[in-house]
Amino acid sequence: MTFNSLFHPTDPDRSRFLNGLFNLFARDVIRCWTTDPQCAYTNLGKPTLRQTGAARGSPLDFAFQERRKQQVFAVVMLSDPLDNTPLKDPAQIEAFRSTRTFAAFLEAAQKPADFTLGIGSSEYPAAGSILIWSSFESKKTRAVIRKTYAFQDVLSLEDIVRDLIQWQNRDFQMLLDRRAAWCYDFFRSIRQLK
Repeated sequence: MTFNSLFHPTDPDRSRFLNGLFNLFARDVIRCWTTDPQCAYTNLGKPTLRQTGAARGSPLDFAFQERRKQQVFAVVMLSDPLDNTPLKDPAQIEAFRSTRTFAAFLEAAQKPADFTLGIGSSEYPAAGSILIWSSFESKKTRAVIRKTYAFQDVLSLEDIVRDLIQWQNRDFQMLLDRRAAWCYDFFRSIRQLK
């Protein structure tokens, strides 16, 4: 089974429900992944991307620090499996360029020396940009997108989930168990309302 097939069955109501449910905890999946010692990155938090010398900036999803070299990267996650079909070509990314935040993110990939990442009271020089998409059509797509936009990395939530399963990440297993229990309790409680 592929990640995308979880959200695109023949029942659109089911797809919308599962998509909304997943988006409620997609950030927690990233937290589990970046705290695992086998991950190449750690998550420093939610940054503001600023052009050097600018007073205002653009809020992004994450700032990842590479464990080995300690460089810090601007990260945007586009994780809506219903709206963001598997990444297959640059046109899908270009559709987001019209927003000021995404345009700055793309520019930081090309010219990282012109940008900093503010996280709390700390300021880090940007070393580039990392894109997280829900899934890829192929591994070749990943390489083409990475080269086209000069991204440091292009990641998929599908591969991140596979990593967590392969690593037998306890936090991830607990996250899934907790969310499953919450959903079960919620629907059971609704049936018992008087």
